[in-house]
Amino acid sequence: MPSIYRDIVTAGQRLRRFANQQPLFVNLLLEENLKVEQKKSKIFSRKLIALFLAALLVISTFTGVMSVFAKSTDGYNDSKLAANFLAWAETTDNQTAEALLDYADLYLPQIMESLDLGDIKPRGSTKIAFSYNLTGSIGISISGYADSVDGLLELVRTLQKDVLEMKIAGISATGFIGGDVKNIDLSAIYELTRDDSSNAVTNSRSGIAYRSVNDAKTIIITLAKIIYMHCNNYGGKNVLNQFITGNLNLGILDGAVNLWGRLQEPLNMWDNYQTNLVYNIVANLIWENTGSDSGFQN
Repeated sequence: MPSIYRDIVTAGQRLRRFANQQPLFVNLLLEENLKVEQKKSKIFSRKLIALFLAALLVISTFTGVMSVFAKSTDGYNDSKLAANFLAWAETTDNQTAEALLDYADLYLPQIMESLDLGDIKPRGSTKIAFSYNLTGSIGISISGYADSVDGLLELVRTLQKDVLEMKIAGISATGFIGGDVKNIDLSAIYELTRDDSSNAVTNSRSGIAYRSVNDAKTIIITLAKIIYMHCNNYGGKNVLNQFITGNLNLGILDGAVNLWGRLQEPLNMWDNYQTNLVYNIVANLIWENTGSDSGFQN
């Protein structure tokens, strides 16, 4: 038999054998696919269980946040803390808020004293003072102490009352100042009780008390309201977005305040850093912690 015919016969025999074995081959593929799907199913089930357990742990951790409201006089030392079934400490809303405010009171003076904001607040001091002549004999003035939560709250109230609510010939001072100042609204500060009596219990040099006459939770909620009102687009008042993007406009106060210039040294930033504020701050943090600044400045 010629070789060419022999090759054709051999090829035909192989083709028949493959055709006869095809069902077995297909079955093997299906079995392997089933094994893979079962393995994926087991992995997904394990991930789902892990996610559920993680959520359970988170919920149990923050059980205290959803618990009964406590008075501001309630401390959060061991004897006054409850515990859940995992033996983790539980705190009430107010105990958690009290701890946050205590933390702020502890470190705020140190942070503020280390900052140098020029004539507004020199290094080594917690006193903030700013004045500006708007027109003729009419001007604005802000003075207070950033030495504690009480001091900061009083500064916020002063800014709202003496600047944002000020009238010049019947016209709002914010409209006269222009820029994003007209969109600033700190009126939520009036929701807090203020004690300016001689017997006020406060750790601020301002002598004004807020913490001793308000629940800590109420203070936190008030601050949250103020922040919220300036980070949404309701009425075009997204002032925080303007700040983060480096576009904050203080109107006629821009030159006097020189916001970005005053923050450059405390933030340890380079010139024009505000044009891409978030990126440059993150880049600077990486630079300071890794010792590399290659290609970071933007």
